[in-house]
Amino acid sequence: MYLTNCLKALFLPVIFTLTACGESVTFSPEQGDEKRYWVYAHTARDAEREPVTLMLSQSLVHYRVDQVGDTLKLHVTPEHLQLGVGSSGFSSIESPHGNDRIQQVFSSGFDLSLNGKSGELTDFKAKNTDQWQTFVAQGGQVLINGLQSTMNTPGFLQSIPVEEGSQIALPHFHGESATLTVQKVTEKSLFVTVSSQSEDDAKTQLYGQLEISRENGWFEKVLLVMNVPVEVFGATKMTQFALAMHPEEEPIGTFAEIFYNAYYDDERYWFDIPPLSEGKQAPVVLNLDDVLPYDRGMMYENHEGFQVAFATDLTEDTQIGKIVFRDASASSGGKPIDIALAFPLDQQFLDEQMNVSANVMPLGWSKQEAIKDIETISARVDYYDVSSKRHNVQWTQSEKQTFQLGDITLTATKVADTQNEYLLEYTDTEHSQLALDIGGMQGQISFLQPESLPQWFMPSAKQMFSYLGDPATTERTIAVKLSEAPTNVTFLVHSQSKDVSFSRDVVFVEKSLFLSSAEMPPMDVSPDYGYVVVESDIKKPSQNNTTFSFTGDLSLETESAQNAAVALPYEWENVCQFSIENAPEINGHKLVWKPQPMTNNDVAGAPSKIAKNSTAYQLMTPDGIRRYFYDLEVTTRLACEGKPSWGDVALTTSTFPWLIDVNTVEGFDKNQTLKQFVSRYRISDKSGQQLLPIDTHGNVFTVDDRPITEVLFDDTYIKMSGKISRAEYFKIEGEPLERTFVTTFPPLKKG
Repeated sequence: MYLTNCLKALFLPVIFTLTACGESVTFSPEQGDEKRYWVYAHTARDAEREPVTLMLSQSLVHYRVDQVGDTLKLHVTPEHLQLGVGSSGFSSIESPHGNDRIQQVFSSGFDLSLNGKSGELTDFKAKNTDQWQTFVAQGGQVLINGLQSTMNTPGFLQSIPVEEGSQIALPHFHGESATLTVQKVTEKSLFVTVSSQSEDDAKTQLYGQLEISRENGWFEKVLLVMNVPVEVFGATKMTQFALAMHPEEEPIGTFAEIFYNAYYDDERYWFDIPPLSEGKQAPVVLNLDDVLPYDRGMMYENHEGFQVAFATDLTEDTQIGKIVFRDASASSGGKPIDIALAFPLDQQFLDEQMNVSANVMPLGWSKQEAIKDIETISARVDYYDVSSKRHNVQWTQSEKQTFQLGDITLTATKVADTQNEYLLEYTDTEHSQLALDIGGMQGQISFLQPESLPQWFMPSAKQMFSYLGDPATTERTIAVKLSEAPTNVTFLVHSQSKDVSFSRDVVFVEKSLFLSSAEMPPMDVSPDYGYVVVESDIKKPSQNNTTFSFTGDLSLETESAQNAAVALPYEWENVCQFSIENAPEINGHKLVWKPQPMTNNDVAGAPSKIAKNSTAYQLMTPDGIRRYFYDLEVTTRLACEGKPSWGDVALTTSTFPWLIDVNTVEGFDKNQTLKQFVSRYRISDKSGQQLLPIDTHGNVFTVDDRPITEVLFDDTYIKMSGKISRAEYFKIEGEPLERTFVTTFPPLKKG
């Protein structure tokens, strides 16, 4: 019973088509018209008590008009289908494994005939007639009856006035009396709501928001929720169907994405009002070389299918617009592979290194073998610019005040019987969004949920409308409690470009090949576990400029007074040496200061913390066994050849600005170690952030005594963790420096 009702939801959109004529919208398609929709469905049982998810599905459904006139014939084909029913699942990508008949029936599609005037469903069958008859004979008639019960009308055949506030009665919408209301009219679309007239909780209830094209009448988007009473073992259980339908070019991903990306809570929570940053920063206009500097990226398999990613030339504080991946195709050996690909989320993902990525989902039926052959994925990447504008307004103590913030109208209404509590009501537009940080206001803020949604909605349905509801028709409400009455308030509005600002075709290469190639830009950079600099050091400006006092205290904190450790910055250790002058021998061994890369979390007696870009030295015997000393005074001489400084190094201009060709660097010592290279050269990007050498896996090299020749790409290049803007070389200035310092260890405590 539940499976039947679940599958009904997959076909609900087929009854929903319209068209436009003059000042009204009516459906009158032409033969050959077609359209594809992403359809997402969530079915839950016992909606009013303890909801239990019965099914999650996503499908790419192809609608084609085969005949018009007195009889309207449609062919409907699920070109991709993923189902999760209970603990089991089904994916059209995978081989049938016992579901071959279902696959053959669904993949061939269904033919529907409807009365062109009344919309009544007159015939329904699968294109694959042989398998269909067997399917019906083995119990599929239950499914047919369920589908026919939802398709006894073609939908909104009535003309819909192009006027906000207009209402139309729908006496037989899914067997219920419903009302269609025109909420908003734009140049291209009608935004309408459909709601049932029944207030009886024991009967079927429905509510939907729909966007209809004024040009051709086809639905653009559908959000629909239905509560249907179903009898189970003698008890009536309310089953809730939530359905979202988007055009092919605007996929969501999976219904689970709604749960991951949307937040809905009926409780009211209060937060401190986010302050607006002071001052006006000059807007940064990004260009192709900033956002899409390269025509190559990397790809790897994940749970969705694949993930593709490309490197940008952006800094962390850059305000970035919208990035859209589209027109994906796969190839192997330079030849196209016959498999459709889709980007299931119409949004970008940015990591800490400002790399952009997106999931790629293979589509179709039984495509597992084709997936194995994929070597590269190509796609078009579009960028839509974004801008921000501050709106300064005069705030008064009046009961109601209205502000025009560009395309957004905001109304502030004082809450009755309060001193400084207001409701801020506004509606974002398709391309403009009000930011949540506000200047000139101090106090607390709370985000109220829309009151227009039916109370019988489950949380998942509320999440769906919160995540996918059209911003142009969703009034948003913010409550504020002000600690003091403001006079001047600043609101911030973000606006996105309506048209594509620029684009690039990008080819994504398998990850291991991408990272191991010198010609591919650095990505997925992470420090080696043996490297002493933490990950944040890669992204922040180099600390090598930190002032170092030659005569200052060099000691580091250790776990006890019986240990000793000192530190030198990398550049100073190249020119300095420690020598112990008066310490006695311990068991026949002289004491030494030895480099200690680990802390006391790993080695007893080691430093508690080692400063970035520096080397720690611990006092010990040469064999490293004795590290604890008692009733001892040690005098150490620190002698340096001079003061280290940095001078610019001229690098040869390269097509690949992350590479250093060691053959072209004047005076480059090929016999130096990796540690010496890091100490002698300082490489940074355009924002002054330190760059570090990386290996063929994208990891920052461990700073050790390996010859530099072992880390070269193609025996020629050092690959850095970013785009090189400046290179500096270490040199010595001034006269030799020398000092001594005394380390004292207290005696062992008695008692």
